[in-house]
Amino acid sequence: MKKIAMALSLVLFPLTAQAQSGREQVVQAVTNDLKPAFCANDLKQAMQIVEGCYAKVDQDSEKYNMNQCVLEDIMVIGAIKKKQKQYLTNYMPDPYAHLDFIQPVNVGLRVGKHPNSFTDAGSSEEMKKTFIEDVSTIIDNMKQENCFDLDKLK
Repeated sequence: MKKIAMALSLVLFPLTAQAQSGREQVVQAVTNDLKPAFCANDLKQAMQIVEGCYAKVDQDSEKYNMNQCVLEDIMVIGAIKKKQKQYLTNYMPDPYAHLDFIQPVNVGLRVGKHPNSFTDAGSSEEMKKTFIEDVSTIIDNMKQENCFDLDKLK
């Protein structure tokens, strides 16, 4: 009996190790999508990736990747906000102040266009915590590959 249990665990372990939750898949997809822009330290490219993600969702009748787009959006807006704070702290002009991409009305139009976890949860504290954890994981993933440096990001 022990041999059967051991054999089953050896066979099933690779399957369970490969299985990812939907949330983990979304986090990995966001990391994969945004990595080229963040490795190139290019916020403009990151914004284009986010806009491209929403364009794909608009074409997809299932709206399957909407959570991915929202998380990408949060990630890029967060990076822009941190860059803005750096500029203001150093008494430098904010080159992002007039970006349409970060204007609250435009963010609301993008995020609220289709159902997603963020709007479905009514922005509950638990959901905010989840998104913050996901963003932290994405940043950690990119830092492991030397692709996230706010000081170099432009």
